[in-house]
Amino acid sequence: MDDATCFTVIYLIPTKDKVLEFYQYFKAWAITQQHCRGIKVLRSDRGGKYLSKLFDDHLAATGTAWQLTTHDTLQLNGIAKCLNWMLLEHIQALRNLTSLPAILWGEALHHATWLKNHMALRTLDNKTPFEALFGSPPDLSGLHLWGCNIWVHNDSGSKLDVHAHEGCWLSFNIDAWAHRVFWPKTGTVSVE
Repeated sequence: MDDATCFTVIYLIPTKDKVLEFYQYFKAWAITQQHCRGIKVLRSDRGGKYLSKLFDDHLAATGTAWQLTTHDTLQLNGIAKCLNWMLLEHIQALRNLTSLPAILWGEALHHATWLKNHMALRTLDNKTPFEALFGSPPDLSGLHLWGCNIWVHNDSGSKLDVHAHEGCWLSFNIDAWAHRVFWPKTGTVSVE
């Protein structure tokens, strides 16, 4: 999460040894999209996710200050811990709304993060993190309830075949300006 805009970016990292790789993805995104010129400070607890010689060397080479907080001190890592709890509660709420399988927790996390970035915050004078980062208010016109039934157009087949299939709406796919849809019959997720 960026301290200035409160904008949150989430990566689902498969194993802890991939943390440096995903940190570099985030850094490249932030610099290329001109959200910053560089990451000045990385603050983390001593949980071991970032503690490696490779990560130390990378931060030293880029001039990024690394602030390690003392474990079990919420007053030093409170914002990140609060964000993690809030996102977890949103995932639980989204999952309780529907009977979608637990394996979709990552999809629920992405949607909860999207919602967080598009809701006004008092700390930003009632602007959204999206607006603070991009300079314009977000467009919420295509928003659906998470897990609601939707019909997706499909023109394959003959003229007499059904031209729509029922799925469950999960979230927006921002990269493709599309929607992420869960197909209960096959147990798959696709971008439509």
